Amino acid sequence: MDKADTVENVPKRAIQTAEILGKRWQEWIHQPPEVMEPIIAAQVDQSGHTRADVVYQLKHLADAITPESLRKWVQKSWSTSDSTLQELQPTDVVCCIHAGNLPMVGLQDMFAVALSGGFYAGKVSRRDASLMCAWLEYLKDHEPDLSERIAWSTESKSLMQKIHGSINAWIFTGNESTWDSIKHQWADQPSITESTHSTLIRRAEASIVMLEDEDESLTPSQWNALAEAMLRYQGKGCRSVGVILSAHPLSHYQHSCAMVDSLESVLIKSMHDERPILQERQMERGWCAANQIAHVWVDHLLIREAPEILFEEKESLFSPIPGVVYWVQGNESMISSWLKNPKKGSQIQSVYTAQSTNSSKQIERIPVEQLDTAQQPPLDWTPDGENPLRWLLHQPSKWCAS
Repeated sequence: MDKADTVENVPKRAIQTAEILGKRWQEWIHQPPEVMEPIIAAQVDQSGHTRADVVYQLKHLADAITPESLRKWVQKSWSTSDSTLQELQPTDVVCCIHAGNLPMVGLQDMFAVALSGGFYAGKVSRRDASLMCAWLEYLKDHEPDLSERIAWSTESKSLMQKIHGSINAWIFTGNESTWDSIKHQWADQPSITESTHSTLIRRAEASIVMLEDEDESLTPSQWNALAEAMLRYQGKGCRSVGVILSAHPLSHYQHSCAMVDSLESVLIKSMHDERPILQERQMERGWCAANQIAHVWVDHLLIREAPEILFEEKESLFSPIPGVVYWVQGNESMISSWLKNPKKGSQIQSVYTAQSTNSSKQIERIPVEQLDTAQQPPLDWTPDGENPLRWLLHQPSKWCAS
């Protein structure tokens, strides 16, 4: 790459794209209420999330996505010592199969493809269509150059018709067991050919928090951060807490007013109204009560002492019942053993701490994050430990070698 085309070894085109995307994003998300309210209302109807949760996400994204944060992500993703990094070409198609469990959950991948220089082909979930499609439409209308390398649809067949030639890479977020069937749908389309096996699959299910040291107690703000991490978006995100690791048994906090008050406060703020309450969760609560298993219950959440089966090597780390969080008495070494376990390690998205910690602290190469960032990650966070922009920049050299 010619040095005249770079700024501090970062392609000028990537820097310019970051500026454009940041500017247009800020314009779009700060449109007047008469424009945004119908979009938000449609999102609530599609997703099943409350309006409060959707607005919570939009406020976070408004703060997190700026020209500065996009530029920082680009600079972070390009390494001066890695000669294998290359920009994608507008003809390099990256097909993103987005999940629909959170509002605008596919946004980071969309930005990653646009910043890489490639062609974004987005299969948008019907549960997350209103906001995502409105943003893409705005971008297409206001940036003709970018519009030539953006296509999306909630229907696979419709998206296929907008792509001609090769799919160079896939980014898939969802249940891995459905991945093969999705690819077969695309393989049957005559206009689509696959020129590579570059595939990034997100497998993680939920996250873990280390609550406190044995000689410390939690503050009201820490209880509130824990409640947010469990209850926002009904606990459906991979960054939502599914396991609590504590120096104390759950019985130590079972009758804690601070815990229950925080849970109920977040429920009120997020305006959850689950009717009827999930029967499986009610049955799990009844089982805990009948067998004298320590538990804490609010309508939308059951925190219970972890069952013994959780500690078996081939068993899942997280409860299969939505809204059930396991409480484990233990220490950091337990998290290390889980991360080393092939099954459990692949299920863990993030590890949080409720205590102040060194920003560089890691467990088995997994960064330990502050609990209050669980539902408000920075734009450049790394799902499943992989920076999607940097991953894309590594692919062209692999395509040339194959």
